Amino acid sequence: MHNYKKIILNNGIPLYLYNDKSLKQTFVSYIVKYGSSGRWFDFKMDGRLYSVGSGYAHYLEHLLGEHSKHGNIYTNFDARYYNSNAYTADDHTCYHFVGVDKIKESIKELIEAIDCPVFDKKDVNQSRHAICEESSTWQDNFDVHAVHLVEKNLFSAYSEYDYTLSPIGSRKTTNEMTMKKLYDCYNAFYSDDNKILVIAGNVNEEELVDYLNNIYANIESHKRKVILPEFDLDPIRKKEEEIIRKVDIDINSLGIKIKKPEGVTKEELNICLNFLYNYLLSSENDFYHHLKSKNLLDLIYYRYIKWHDDYAQLIHSYVSNNPKEYLKVARDKLYRMDMSFADFEGIRRSFIADEVRNLDDKYGNPADFGKRLAYTDNYSDLEIYKKLTYERFMEIINMLEFDKYTIGKVRQLKK
Repeated sequence: MHNYKKIILNNGIPLYLYNDKSLKQTFVSYIVKYGSSGRWFDFKMDGRLYSVGSGYAHYLEHLLGEHSKHGNIYTNFDARYYNSNAYTADDHTCYHFVGVDKIKESIKELIEAIDCPVFDKKDVNQSRHAICEESSTWQDNFDVHAVHLVEKNLFSAYSEYDYTLSPIGSRKTTNEMTMKKLYDCYNAFYSDDNKILVIAGNVNEEELVDYLNNIYANIESHKRKVILPEFDLDPIRKKEEEIIRKVDIDINSLGIKIKKPEGVTKEELNICLNFLYNYLLSSENDFYHHLKSKNLLDLIYYRYIKWHDDYAQLIHSYVSNNPKEYLKVARDKLYRMDMSFADFEGIRRSFIADEVRNLDDKYGNPADFGKRLAYTDNYSDLEIYKKLTYERFMEIINMLEFDKYTIGKVRQLKK
């Protein structure tokens, strides 16, 4: 991205700044590299072992934003006609807003809400009801359950999701959460080295950096105290697993785990896997129509790539009349990749065009930055798309192994 810059603030927190005089609004996000993944369920801090269940990262997201020393920061932002929100992903939590007026004041409120928390028992209980209601809606997301079942199976070293197959838990797990454990999780994972600030707007860089450093100078630093267990991420739990839900349609989810080969960057591999997905599962390509014609594929719900350290997951959920045959045909295709230069070049040009279009979305790129952190620290893949050759793509694809896979199935209750 043009004008993109990474600045390390005095307390070590990185500021990713996109300064553009054409921007009328300012986008701000505060990212904490702590999410709903099961890798954070067990940890050691100050010589003690801690064990927590699912949903604590999401609960903290509600608690910190809605019950801060400034009150509910989203209500404050709404009063300034901002677009503001927060979300908890599997590997990070993000608090963000876009607005025009009183930006510096709002940045201060956002930082202080996250870094100077108010842990009050009344506030904790008040958040509990809303989270219980939200967790109930997850029980109807049968397609999401299929995806999360696959994610859980792909890593036998830790429980990616608990039995609820929900990143925020269930009513039962929410009601079992305690203020002490919430505070423990905050102290463990909301350390300064786990935080990232992203700002896009028409700003004076020097003034902004001085302002941010002054804010943090009046906030007690949060040093890293936590020690996470080391996991062997290589094995998978089992090849297939099935769950029963009250749903109208059967859905399958396929996950393949791929280790990054030596000499290949995460950005390169991520792009090559995107090419692969686009080639195999795009409705514009021949292989997709071959699957449809053989009655092996009816519909695709999700398809995405997710990273854990040096492992990438290719995951997609789909409806198929013959899921076992679909798996066989899909894996055979992966091992006999016959993408032509013309196919490769067509996809490459399409991706370049999309990326150029994305660069015009001067708020969308910073907003999606948290989701890219697992494999890059840049806003755009444009330069890699331009440099990637057919020969390099085929070289990387031929290094990959597709033997580590799992299938998740959601079946109708009546069956």
